[in-house]
Amino acid sequence: MNPEIPILYEDPDLLIVNKPAGLPTQGVGETTTSLIALQYPEILLLPDQGAVHRLDNDTSGLVVIARNQKCWEAMRELFSRNQVQKEYFALVWGKVLAKGEIDLPIGSDPKSSKRVKVYRNKKEAVRNRAQSAVTFYEPVQATRTGGEGRAPGRAERVSTAGRNLRQDPSTWLRIRIKTGRRHQIRAHLAAIGHPVVGDKIYKNQPVTHVPGTEKSRHCLHATSLRFRHPQTGREFFVEAPLPPDMREMIPK
Repeated sequence: MNPEIPILYEDPDLLIVNKPAGLPTQGVGETTTSLIALQYPEILLLPDQGAVHRLDNDTSGLVVIARNQKCWEAMRELFSRNQVQKEYFALVWGKVLAKGEIDLPIGSDPKSSKRVKVYRNKKEAVRNRAQSAVTFYEPVQATRTGGEGRAPGRAERVSTAGRNLRQDPSTWLRIRIKTGRRHQIRAHLAAIGHPVVGDKIYKNQPVTHVPGTEKSRHCLHATSLRFRHPQTGREFFVEAPLPPDMREMIPK
């Protein structure tokens, strides 16, 4: 199995893996599930190759993979009923000094199949069959030039200028999502003027390179999951630390 996909938990029913950025969750070609299947071939017999949810290609972090049909159906039900608590870390452009909630429906974008649209007009949302979407965010640290950095822990005030990561203020956010729409976090944060750093689709200003990587990617990581195991009833809390490329964004 590819050593770049750590398995953080396994039992006879499911796996929890730490997906790297730049790799699809599942689908055609080399994917997270196709690499996991080298060691666990039973997942190839399941819908979506056992993946019960997805992360965007350039989002890293936790993915649940079922090992049998019963568990796949049960986990899908937990996700559809919003009974899985999901937390993310993101680095976004701009100063975010207070926690908040984004409650805006998300639907397809008539102008592009590559992105979704956040609808503020209720009639337009209904007409385009947008779905409800709720995102909670809280600042944990803002980066700044020349400052002493810490791992995400508390909010700080910043005051710089320019349009690149070394000069312009950016903020670490801890994010929880009540729903799980396509591109929800990225689209919601861009809608309030704080796009994820490195996002090529929902952007104010992209970065061309993330330190420690050969190519750029957006700075979004699925860091924790909490749910009740559908077979045993045991409550799980699984956490994945920030990957090295995102840790290098924290100033030293």
